[in-house]
Amino acid sequence: MVRLLVWVGRFFAKSILSDFCQELNLPNLSQLTVYKELPCLKVAVLDTDPIVHFLVKTCPRREYLCRWQTEIFLRILKSGCKIEELQLEKIERLDPSIMLYMLIAWRVLYFTLLGRECPELPCDLIFDDEEWKAVYIVACMQQPPENPPMLNTMIRMVAGFGGFLNRRGDGMPGTQTIWIGLQRCKDFVLTMESLRVAETSCYG
Repeated sequence: MVRLLVWVGRFFAKSILSDFCQELNLPNLSQLTVYKELPCLKVAVLDTDPIVHFLVKTCPRREYLCRWQTEIFLRILKSGCKIEELQLEKIERLDPSIMLYMLIAWRVLYFTLLGRECPELPCDLIFDDEEWKAVYIVACMQQPPENPPMLNTMIRMVAGFGGFLNRRGDGMPGTQTIWIGLQRCKDFVLTMESLRVAETSCYG
């Protein structure tokens, strides 16, 4: 039996999980067991997996320590993605939009935590070449280096476009400055691509 650990947030529709189980030929939702329902989180595991049973029963402290990260994730989902302002009438449109915004919120939180825990990693592990080069050009006003900068440097550059001042005592940037900075980084990438296409059409 395939092991499955599903973290179900407050805004995650049951129909999405049902479709996911059907695609993988997994048991229905009636065969899922919910452990330790928290105010904003449920942990659902397959009732047929004894290993996951053991982990959930013996590691309640780890589950509780994740509660604050879950609150941050929901803050990104509500304040950054504005998911509560969606005005979709049909569930067929609401389910995919919720899933998409949850992925975006997870990506912002992942960037934030990875920049704090692994600051010396190269930034091209999570940023495409077009993304980090465009950010570097706009932030430093010079050509990007051949080797990608460290992740800590790139995260601070991205957060700087979202209002992070990067002073000596500021510490690491938070999720709000990062999600605002990522929105601006997308505009930088589109601008670089547009300029490249324009130069090719004029001189190519």
